[in-house]
Amino acid sequence: GRARQPFEQVRDFFYARHNHVELLDEAAERLYRDAGLSPRTLHDGLTAWLKARHGIAVLTDITTAPRRFDLAAQALTLSASLTPGQRVFQMATQLAFLELGEVIDDLADDPVLADAEARRLGRIGLANYFAGALVLPYADFLTAAEAERYDIERLGRRFGVGFETICHRLSTLQRAGARGVPFFFLRIDKAGNVTKRFNSTDFHLAEYGGACPRLEGHTCFRTPGLILPQVAEMPDRSQFFVFARTVDRPSFARHRQDVRLAVAMGCAMEHVGSIGYAEELNVRQPHAAEIGINCRVCPRANCDQRAHQAVVLSQPVDENRRGATRYAV
Repeated sequence: GRARQPFEQVRDFFYARHNHVELLDEAAERLYRDAGLSPRTLHDGLTAWLKARHGIAVLTDITTAPRRFDLAAQALTLSASLTPGQRVFQMATQLAFLELGEVIDDLADDPVLADAEARRLGRIGLANYFAGALVLPYADFLTAAEAERYDIERLGRRFGVGFETICHRLSTLQRAGARGVPFFFLRIDKAGNVTKRFNSTDFHLAEYGGACPRLEGHTCFRTPGLILPQVAEMPDRSQFFVFARTVDRPSFARHRQDVRLAVAMGCAMEHVGSIGYAEELNVRQPHAAEIGINCRVCPRANCDQRAHQAVVLSQPVDENRRGATRYAV
């Protein structure tokens, strides 16, 4: 078969762990305590920690690179376009390499990461994981998430970070004995490409191509900033509660102003009682959107949203009949 691309190897690496890396969660909680951090003091606290422990000054520059580290100059330069929450995340990522380099190397020394490029990408993914775990320490964050009924905007205000960062962290809360709701996480661009995916559920995410157009993750580009909930049913009749919203990106130039993406989060229906966004849905008798993994592998022959002929459909096209799409039978 075709060799796995480096980014695919990294996705397999995290999926095998249900998107949870306990070693990094524990290290992040220790550093959070040792540095005396809190959501209100995180920015200044990490700036002081980098200077005191590593002699590194945090600088700001008008640049398109969110983070640049110069070891010789002992300087970490962050883009002026970053929000305070994004600045904190980039400082925490750099701290991961500085303080947990050996731990990250050991974790990335895994047969799933079969080549040097995959291991480099894996190290970046692990450093980003640590950053999320430091900004949103496990026990504190899980307690808050349950208290807020997984209200992402309220959690964002509570911890001082953006919508996507909260979503990403929610997809990692699978500590033995203290599990949060298992979520899948999808990030989609305006063309329908899936630009990031994480999964701690049994939901089947497409490895290639876009997500199903029936997912509200696509619709929310027409309603920026609004959270759209839905119940989605897979071809095997399994159902998931999904909610989606647009997220904005820093704009570095006037000719690239609209760089928003959409984020979709989903979980099995058994968990909807924990999630505030499901309150307005009739989850006892939900109207489920019939979705598939994506068009190329979806067996729903007469879907009026079909963009591609599915490899699993073998019935010949009838030249005397036009269905909902040119692929309909």
